Amino acid sequence: MKIVCIVQARRRSTRLPNKILLPLGGHEALFHVLNRCQSIPGIDQVICAGVDDPYEDPIFEIAHNMGVTCFRGSENDVLSRYYLAAQEAGADWVMRVTSDCPLFDPDVAGTLVRNTLESGAHFGANAGWPHGLDCELFTFDLLEKAYLNAATAGEREHVTLWMKRLPGLKMYHQHPPETPALDARYRWVLDYPEDYAFMKAVYTRLGDRAGDARWQDIVKMLAQEPELMQINAGCADKWAQEDAKIHNTP
Repeated sequence: MKIVCIVQARRRSTRLPNKILLPLGGHEALFHVLNRCQSIPGIDQVICAGVDDPYEDPIFEIAHNMGVTCFRGSENDVLSRYYLAAQEAGADWVMRVTSDCPLFDPDVAGTLVRNTLESGAHFGANAGWPHGLDCELFTFDLLEKAYLNAATAGEREHVTLWMKRLPGLKMYHQHPPETPALDARYRWVLDYPEDYAFMKAVYTRLGDRAGDARWQDIVKMLAQEPELMQINAGCADKWAQEDAKIHNTP
């Protein structure tokens, strides 16, 4: 059984252009995401799935230099990008990660892999974790069904939207521990300029420990300096409105 982690990446982000190439702790944000994905327990291969356009070459250069497999595909039909990349890799299971999560936690993702497989579900996802620790795991067969049947622009752009609407889908939801409470105060993703300001502050404090830091380390830091959370506190509401639009898309 082969489990592949596919990281979707592109430069033409609308809310924060070139966000995954922004510097954090001496490396691009994308570097940190891919580096963390390479440490996920149980993952056999990491693929950076980008857009087939010369403009996107800097993304593939970073991935190639890290020894990460590269795949070029459609910009808007992200579902096809995932399916064709997974098919080429011979994947049995696929983990979906987005490239705007430089504090992504490989241990949380590894636990999701183990628990989803043990549950007998065909789809597993983090639920209730800080935005920025998001990941989803699904079988290749389920991905193929989505690829063949998803018809709307929204379902082609948002990879798992069709899957989650499938009647009778057996899902596993991985919730965070009750203590400490990981609630909406914590926002660890790059979407807006304020998010980048927050990330720079966090990475400055992490220093050489940035590559090994886990969610517990970030929570401890923010408990000591709660004012850091005010940097991007207003972004959660803006994103909630956009996320609602995505899930209400036909």
